[in-house]
Amino acid sequence: HLKAWGKHCGIDSKKMHAHAFRHFFAKMFLKKNKDVIQLADLLGHGSVDTTRIYLQKSYDEQKKDFNRNVTW
Repeated sequence: HLKAWGKHCGIDSKKMHAHAFRHFFAKMFLKKNKDVIQLADLLGHGSVDTTRIYLQKSYDEQKKDFNRNVTW
């Protein structure tokens, strides 16, 4: 159902899977709460290092950050 719903919304079906929502939740939670230890607990991770994998920025996010912060 996720892939069909994503297609209806114009989202690439390769990006529509349950794990993508987990990553999205992790990024949004940390953006609002800034507590990676609590996030690790919520995700059931035994190590914050595992949680950090979820928080890696995509190429597009890195490019956007770079363009916003570098003005030469």
